[in-house]
This record gives sequence, structure tokens and C-alpha cells, in this order.
Amino acid sequence: MRSNKQIRKNNKKAISLIVLVITIIVMIILAGAIILTLNNNGIINKASDAVEKTNLATVKELAQTKWAEAYLKTDKSQEKLEEYVLEELKNAGIDLDEYIVEVTTSGVTVSPKIPGDWKASVIARVDTVPIPKGFVASEATGENTKDGGLVIYEGDQPVTDENVASARTSRNQYVWVPVDTATFDTTFVRKNFGMLYTISNTLGTASAYWEVLPTTELTEDNLKYMTEQTLKEVQAMYASVKKYGGFYIARYEAGIDTQRTEQGNAAGLPGIKEGTKVYSVMGKIPYTHVPWTWNNAMNEDTNGAVEIARRMYPESNTNYGVVSTLTYGVQWDRTVQWFIDTKVVTENQVNKTEGSTVFGNYVDHVIKAGDLNSGAKYAIYTGHPTYNIGSYQDVTYGTDGKSTSTKASGTRWLLTTGALKVANVNNIYDMAGNMLEWSMEGRSTNRRSPRGGDFYPLGAGYPVASRDYNSPDVAYYYNGFRPALYIK
Repeated sequence: MRSNKQIRKNNKKAISLIVLVITIIVMIILAGAIILTLNNNGIINKASDAVEKTNLATVKELAQTKWAEAYLKTDKSQEKLEEYVLEELKNAGIDLDEYIVEVTTSGVTVSPKIPGDWKASVIARVDTVPIPKGFVASEATGENTKDGGLVIYEGDQPVTDENVASARTSRNQYVWVPVDTATFDTTFVRKNFGMLYTISNTLGTASAYWEVLPTTELTEDNLKYMTEQTLKEVQAMYASVKKYGGFYIARYEAGIDTQRTEQGNAAGLPGIKEGTKVYSVMGKIPYTHVPWTWNNAMNEDTNGAVEIARRMYPESNTNYGVVSTLTYGVQWDRTVQWFIDTKVVTENQVNKTEGSTVFGNYVDHVIKAGDLNSGAKYAIYTGHPTYNIGSYQDVTYGTDGKSTSTKASGTRWLLTTGALKVANVNNIYDMAGNMLEWSMEGRSTNRRSPRGGDFYPLGAGYPVASRDYNSPDVAYYYNGFRPALYIK
């Protein structure tokens, strides 16, 4: 028979084991909660991204060191250099299946390999950003990092510090806007930035700004405010942004070669021309006097800004790994939030509290020629009942090299695309000021929404985050648009 002392001793052991088990369970629950919190905040995704970038930098440095060694030890042929570098990387424990290592007689480059399900549309990854087929990533200073606004140029010729000035005025350009896939449902959403707007997810909501969502149902009532093509486009765009972790937005407002006026067809509408070339290039004439659609109908998206944007890179064009659309409100809002996240502008500068005058062309923004990029032109608001703005003219300089072209506060200039130096935020120009830009948003039952400000009003009243509303068929001298791209 056991003594009371032995019984108490055994009971203590049993209690200790129970306490230990409970402690372990609590720790597991807490650990799970912490992991879930980190994941919801995007920290895990960001950490993974940081690790990928750090690993890539380490491999690049090692590869360059081994290439230098090979250059000293081998016969300097490409075959021998490549053999030495790859073998040394392998011996150092580098998984060569994770990287593309290109060794030449002049150096070595290392880039992350492209996931298998990306290869149909993506040709490379730079700073973790997918580079679509038909474009190259800029190598120029200030244009080659994700956080600073990675720029892609149409075509296959490299863009470097030596040729970037000419490339900016001759090749279409787009900027990557990152979206955290770990927090996609809360990151890629429409916002109002404190602007006193009512934002709705229900199409046609009275006095509210709304937009088609991937979950929108194809009902007879909803078809009053969208087309089947738009719903398919929205679904494909959202899926792409989530898969690739972002989208591209045009670096500049849509530009053309020849100035447009209000002159149009018998109904007074300035119809779009089939052969008109549209650019995302510095120094072009803004594509003004363009309606959202030709007809005054919420579910007609042809013969206006929507169709023009879609024509640039249609799904059917296999030369490119992207599809072009008119910028959606959710893309505009994400871009503005990215400006804030990267601390380039403040929360106040994107809403009415402070206004966007500091980085946009508004009536109250003083401009001197030194504030403009080379080749910039301007058209002065005239108030003429037909044309409203005059012809574009060059910025002029006196014999001393100083500007004689100055825009005082209270005067109105419409500038060529990318003209104003300070209007560049993360390599994207003129989202604040210059022109209002049609978006895919609607308002109430009979209006479409342009975004941002224009050269006519005050930056405090129409900052970069602002929304306006017009009939779909109106075509004003201050109204243009901006395309966006999603990867196929």
C-alpha cells in the first residue's frame, strides 16, 4: 500500500504534466495567431520578397567574383569562363535551377528564373518584377527598381543611361505598381482618401461612385451599366494582379501627334479615327476631346477612351504578354496609395486638406521654363467658345539662356505629356493636374468618372485622388485618359 507521501508526489507529477500540455497547446495557438497576423499584414510576403532580393544580390556578387577568378585562371574563352563560374557556384551550394546565369567574355549576369506558369507571357524578372513579352526593363538610373517605379519600354533594345533620353520620347513606357498578394483583398481595393465621396460596390447606386467587380453577376439589371466584355476584362485583370503581384500603368497621359479640337461629327462628337497612333511617351500632344464612349449610354464602351485603350495591346496580339485597358478606379487608387506607402507624397497631398499643386500642373501652380523637361510645349487657355485652348508653342529662351516663358499663378497652360519635372512621382507623370483622365468607374445611373485634376482648377479642390463625373459622351478640352496593362 502506497503512503500519502508517495500519492502526493505522483499527483504533483501528474499536475506538472497537465500544466506542460496546456502550456504547449497555448503556445501553439499563440504561434498560429501570430503567423496569421503576420500573414494578414503582408509581413511574411514582404519578408519572402526581401529574402529573394537578398539572395539574388548574394548570388550576383559571388558570380561576379568567380567570373573575375575565371578570367585570370582560364584561357578567357566564353566556354571556359562559363564552365568555371557555373561549377564554382554549384560548389558554393547555389541551386542553379533557381537562377538564369549568363556568362560572356565581358561579364556575368544573374536573374531569377521565371515560374513555369508565367513563361507564356513573361520573359524576365527584374527586382522581382515580371517583365512581359514585347518589352524590356529599363537599366537607366532611377528607373530600375520596384520601390522607385520600375519602367518598361516597348521593344527589345536595352535602355541605359546613355540612350534613356531618346527612349523616353520615342518608345511607349509603363510603370509597375506592386500589390501585396498576401493582403490582396484589402490592398487592391477602391479608396476615397478622405475625400467625402460615397463609394459603392453596387452598379448604378444613386449619387455614389461604383465599379464592376470580379464578383459582379451578369444580370439583366447589371447589363445596364456594363458589357459582357467589361466583366470578362475585370475578372482577368483582378486574377492577373493577384497572380503576378501588380500591374503596369502608363507612365504618361495618352498622347497623339496632332492637336485635337472640339470639331467632330454632325452630333458634335469628335469621333476617334481608326488609324490614330496613341502613345505613352514624353512630349506628345495630350489626347483631349475624347468621350468615354461615342453614345450617351452606360453600357456602350466603343468609339471612345475605353476602346482606344483596348486597341493598344489587345488580347489577340501575341507579340505582347499584356492586355491594355482604360485605367480602372481600383488601379488609380492603388497607385495613389503606393505613392503614400513609398513616402513620395503625403496623405494630405492626395486629398483636399493640402492639395496636389506641389506635383501637378494646376491654375495656381507657377511654372518657369527651368521647371519643364527638354522639348516641352504648352497651349494657353483662351476661353474661345469652340477651341478653348490655343495651338501648342515651344518654351522660349532669351539670349542669356534664361526662360522668357513663365506661367504665373492664375493662368492656365495645358502641357505636353511628361513636361513638368515635379509631376513625376515614382516615374509616373501627371496623375495630378494637366488633364482629367477617364476611368472605368461610374457614378449614379448616367455618369462616368474621370480621375485626378486638370490645368483649369485649383490643386486643393481637385487633387490626385479626386473623382469627377460626366456624361459618357462628353468630350472636353481638359479631359483625356491613361491606359493600364495587366499581364496575360
